[in-house]
Amino acid sequence: MAARGMYISDEDPDIRKDRKYSDGYLIRRLVGYVTAYRRDLAITMAGLLSISAVGIVGPVLLGYAVDDMLSKEYGGVAILAGSYALLYVVNYVADNRRTYAMQVVGQNSLRDIRRDAFDHLQRLSPSYFSSKETGRIMSYIMNDVDAVEDFVTFQLPQVLSGFLTIASIVVIMLFFNVDLSLVSFVVIPALVFTTYVFQGRISRSFVETRKKIAAVTAKLQEGISGVRVTQAFISEERVSENFDAVNNENMLANLRANRYTSAFNSIVQVIESVGLALVIWYGATEVLAGHLLVGTLVTFMLYVNAFFNPIIQLTTFYNSFQSAVAGLDRVTQLVNTEVEVKEPSEPETIDPQADWGVELRGVTFGYTPGVNVLKDVSMKVAPREVVAIVGPTGAGKSSIVGLVQRFYDPQQGTVLVGGVDLRRLRFKDFRGRMSVVPQDPVLFSASIADNIRYGTPGATIEDVKRVSKALGVDGFVSSIPEGYDALVSEGATNLSMGQKQLICFARALLRDPKVLILDEATSGLDPFTELMVQRSLAPLIAGRTTIIVAHRLSTIRLADRIVVLDHGEIVEEGTFRSLMSNPDGAFARMYALQSKQE
Repeated sequence: MAARGMYISDEDPDIRKDRKYSDGYLIRRLVGYVTAYRRDLAITMAGLLSISAVGIVGPVLLGYAVDDMLSKEYGGVAILAGSYALLYVVNYVADNRRTYAMQVVGQNSLRDIRRDAFDHLQRLSPSYFSSKETGRIMSYIMNDVDAVEDFVTFQLPQVLSGFLTIASIVVIMLFFNVDLSLVSFVVIPALVFTTYVFQGRISRSFVETRKKIAAVTAKLQEGISGVRVTQAFISEERVSENFDAVNNENMLANLRANRYTSAFNSIVQVIESVGLALVIWYGATEVLAGHLLVGTLVTFMLYVNAFFNPIIQLTTFYNSFQSAVAGLDRVTQLVNTEVEVKEPSEPETIDPQADWGVELRGVTFGYTPGVNVLKDVSMKVAPREVVAIVGPTGAGKSSIVGLVQRFYDPQQGTVLVGGVDLRRLRFKDFRGRMSVVPQDPVLFSASIADNIRYGTPGATIEDVKRVSKALGVDGFVSSIPEGYDALVSEGATNLSMGQKQLICFARALLRDPKVLILDEATSGLDPFTELMVQRSLAPLIAGRTTIIVAHRLSTIRLADRIVVLDHGEIVEEGTFRSLMSNPDGAFARMYALQSKQE
């Protein structure tokens, strides 16, 4: 729960009209990243002070130069002109160093924000990803963090310099002439009122722009990943229309935000002109009355311009600030998302040398409240036993796989591995000795060898080849010119479904797991390859605790025992022979039906 004073709302970031966190909280989060680079930050601040000093001293030198010109003190003019030029040489050096130092601070801060967001993503439960589009999550880390970049590296230093300049100018103006200073300050209430009127509208408009760019990214990701299906169903025009719709909404949202900021900027410029006109009018009357030097009036006019310039810049800063905090708000929501499945603070240990069994004890589980996928399920897989879980689609088979890996926790009951409640174990202690071959093979943009040793980074190429030969993977890999060094393309589009699945088998068995889980692992294989894999698997899973989740019943002949699920409940359990001996049983009916279909 957020601290008092920073929490505003608790809705989804893509639905909420306002931000969840206050400006103060988000700025404190950002300051935490920025202040990690104190050396470059100190260089930046020194540069800003130098620039502000130039902004104060420059108009004074020009004012004195004007007075010297009017009194024909040409020697003084030359000295003042040279001093003015030298002043801006120093300003150039300071600003150049300040700009680079702020880039170092900004780029490192953005890298750290993205790193923290990505690291947190790796710890979130699968339920988070199933509730959000991949493109929107990508937008949080890419587009929303990019919105912070302009603010940190460009706008923030300019405004800090402006505020220093304003504060210094106010003091100097009052020192030179109190009356003229008060005249120039007459327009400040109008500035404050204008800012107050526009603040809320501008803030909401930039929240909307962040939502719309996230929608564009989501549609873009969806369109690219689904392009084959789109072309197969001749739906290119409809998909393009859907993308055009969200893209147009993004354009309109940005135009609305710019309309507000443009109006704000124009009004501020009008107020500046009025302020400058008042200074000229009052200053001219004072000069004509002999109460004020022309050089002092020139200095004041330059100061008034320097006073309003940061305020004009503030409009650009305000745009950048609203975009940045809107983006940072969404990233912060991601980083602050609570991890549903947490490691224990005081974990127990599990014997890494012993054979592990798996047990579900009175487990009730559902992905959404009130809708149970598993209902009071109790089952045991003894150490070194091979158990198959079968049942129709939606029976809860894959849910058991998710619970055994502790991607989720049951609402009721206990899941044990090696006799220990999974909630009492660290992830690396049990996941490090488990291997899963999923129904949908996942490979990475790396070599075939690196994909096989993905879960076992210390494995040698000889280890990779040994397992690959045992499973028949070596056959197709050897036919590729680059062999095990061949790169797998993004999405593994350069491999067939069967080849991808075989690599996943090799990856799972290379780590020599205590518990092996095959989740519809042969569903992507043709019958011949499936038969060959089954023959290769037989000696590899012998004596290894194995759970085989299967929809195609031909894949379960390696099982010592079969558990039949239906509507989240165990309806039958036994060996293949014992279940087939009951022709009216659920398993025998399923097997007969599939045999007819095949």
